Amino acid sequence: ATPEKTKTAGTDLVIRDLATGQETTIAEVNNYEFNKTGSWLAYTVSSTKAENDGAFARKMSDGSVVNLQKGKGNYKSLAWDTAGTQIAFLSDQAEYDKKVSPYRLYYWKAGDAAAQELASAATKGIAAGHVVSDNFAPRFTEDGQRLMLGTAPAPPPPADPAVKAPTPTKVDLWSYK
Repeated sequence: ATPEKTKTAGTDLVIRDLATGQETTIAEVNNYEFNKTGSWLAYTVSSTKAENDGAFARKMSDGSVVNLQKGKGNYKSLAWDTAGTQIAFLSDQAEYDKKVSPYRLYYWKAGDAAAQELASAATKGIAAGHVVSDNFAPRFTEDGQRLMLGTAPAPPPPADPAVKAPTPTKVDLWSYK
């Protein structure tokens, strides 16, 4: 049996309107980012219930929420463009059930129903044997016309627990003290 992947559940995010004192609580948030004007809030959820995992965008003027991407997996590295109308993020949701689940880059712009996948290991231009790196947050150029992402060699599969580690060699350590 292979060890199960673990995910840490997020915590409550409390949004308070300072003018009215009204509060809104969003459960199990693990990452959030306002756009520059504060008109949109993007956030990711890591839940104890897999069906609640996802990336979301909340329009602050009316409280409406857009499900950018939903399903069991990890969501991270939210990045708004300067104008605050486009967002990019990373997720391993598409292949989360595999032993190694490489990340993919997703993109959404205000008005779209959901985010669309922009890049994965199979995307033209990504070197063979490389995947979208989860250690490099996507970034928009200043004019919002280009989106930069990082790639890295694909991670190796986890070690098989059935294969035992070699027995340690016994040694005597000596010191003049």
